[in-house]
Amino acid sequence: MLCISLFDPDGLEQVRRMLRVVSILHRVADDLPAVVIEK
Repeated sequence: MLCISLFDPDGLEQVRRMLRVVSILHRVADDLPAVVIEK
């Protein structure tokens, strides 16, 4: 697990970036056919 300090501005930026990447991946996964995801 990643240990990120929520009180550290850099830590907050990392969390924000990770959440953005996760949301983008979810959006892409929704667009892709299930067959591609299973590979």
